[in-house]
Amino acid sequence: MYDKAQRDLFNLPYSYREERPSVTREASPVDVINMQFINGAMRMLEKAGASFKIQDKYGALYGTLVITEVKKPRKKRVTRYKRGELVNFYMPFVEKDTPVGGQFFVPAGNYPPEHVRSALCSTLSGLWGLKSYTTTVDNDLVLVTRLK
Repeated sequence: MYDKAQRDLFNLPYSYREERPSVTREASPVDVINMQFINGAMRMLEKAGASFKIQDKYGALYGTLVITEVKKPRKKRVTRYKRGELVNFYMPFVEKDTPVGGQFFVPAGNYPPEHVRSALCSTLSGLWGLKSYTTTVDNDLVLVTRLK
């Protein structure tokens, strides 16, 4: 933005300026006054111990403040069923104390059998652990066999 002579004229510290490639031009009296005002503001903010970032009308940036992007809030996930609806449906059919090699059936009811199986697998993994059971979908029934 400004060449070395103009930086010295404006008394601009090199450490505060981010280098930007541009065409050099003659400084107008308004530019000189603006730079003197910016320099005065920077000195005052430094003495106050403040972090700052200033951008002039040409896009030159001054200061040490790091500006981060504001994170967008996460959108709530659209679900097929109300929270706990499937769990409340199939939990009366789950036999928690099923012995190894034992089986039980869970009817799908008004829900698609794959949705019931998926939700049931989540619960069984928490109860018995991974790879400790197998499930099979047969028409509108979900068959659970305990392996471990």
